[in-house]
Amino acid sequence: METRSDLDDFSETYSTHDAALAAARMAALEQQRPGEATAISWEDEEGSRHEEVARGDDRPVTDVEG
Repeated sequence: METRSDLDDFSETYSTHDAALAAARMAALEQQRPGEATAISWEDEEGSRHEEVARGDDRPVTDVEG
């Protein structure tokens, strides 16, 4: 089930831990793929929203523990 918050963040529930872990691993791999520059929005620890352009070749290192 997918839900939507006021900040356009998404959350899904999974019926099993294994299904959630597989989805998390897939998302982590997708985060590492290079792409095109795009505008992003994020929130800092104090709740302030920020807008910036992320380079398509500047990808994060991701890891999933399960």
